[in-house]
Amino acid sequence: IQDMITSPAAGARPEDRGLTPAERVRRESDQRVSSMLEPPALKTSNVVVPTLKMNNQPPRILFDTVGKMAGINVVWDSQYSPPARNFTVEMNNQGVEQAFDYLAQLTHVFWKPINANTIFITEDNVTKRRDYEDQVVKVIYLTNATSVQEFQEISTAIRTVLSLRQVFTYNAQKALIVRGSLDSVLLAEKLARDHTLRLAAYVETHGQELFA
Repeated sequence: IQDMITSPAAGARPEDRGLTPAERVRRESDQRVSSMLEPPALKTSNVVVPTLKMNNQPPRILFDTVGKMAGINVVWDSQYSPPARNFTVEMNNQGVEQAFDYLAQLTHVFWKPINANTIFITEDNVTKRRDYEDQVVKVIYLTNATSVQEFQEISTAIRTVLSLRQVFTYNAQKALIVRGSLDSVLLAEKLARDHTLRLAAYVETHGQELFA
């Protein structure tokens, strides 16, 4: 029986030899996650929008103007309905993404990169966010959780605090599989890491008491 547990399955890769089934599952999961493409990002780290003032302009003019100044193509949702009112803006040496964020907040739209020099814009509402917001998947290991109950409590807290609907748990590996927007997944990872650091500090401080 022990040989069946520790020996690799037929056709296993050389690098998997000597691993237990659980270790192979974890390796395969890590490889799948690392192979996933990250959401597109603009290549505008050194681009700054100089002093700019626009009076009483619709959202399309605002975004298209900033886009032209930064060499960014702007693609609008064909179903986008502009508001009845126009907007006045004034910028002074802002980064391109900061400028887009400012315009988005002002005009109530949602923008996202679709490649290194193109953005897509649509109305900012729950439906459009669900349809267009980038979703990422990440596996977060909580190996320092002292019990399955504690592991489940942490996963419930992360799901509740961040309003994440897709948080799956794998008790055997104390692993969380989190799916959501990039920002929410990064926050979930930070919450998990903060808990791990606090637990490690507690164990270091009270180690003798815990293991006496």
